[in-house]
Amino acid sequence: MTMTIRGQVLAALRNNPGLNSARIANMIGMTTKKLSGTVSALLADGLIACECKHGQRLYRLTSYGMQYAADTVPARSTDTTKLVLRTASNVICQECRNSAAMKRVLMVWGRVGV
Repeated sequence: MTMTIRGQVLAALRNNPGLNSARIANMIGMTTKKLSGTVSALLADGLIACECKHGQRLYRLTSYGMQYAADTVPARSTDTTKLVLRTASNVICQECRNSAAMKRVLMVWGRVGV
């Protein structure tokens, strides 16, 4: 079963109140940059609250958020991701290149003759 990022943040805060965004991101295996939008939405919805202590924000669940939080955070998968091998040049597929619209675009930029 997969959980959304929102659900993972709520579950992490249920078991560990008073975490900062870096610790939450580390627990669920993400970067703080990816997590910031979710945390902002949870704050706006009133599911979590923040407390500023020593120059950093510490998050905890509200009583309203406790109703929606799962008991545990699911384990992270250890599978390696398959990276897409990219070429050095920008390649346009042949079907797209042969379309009338693409021919007009390429003609404007001087890539294809009339």
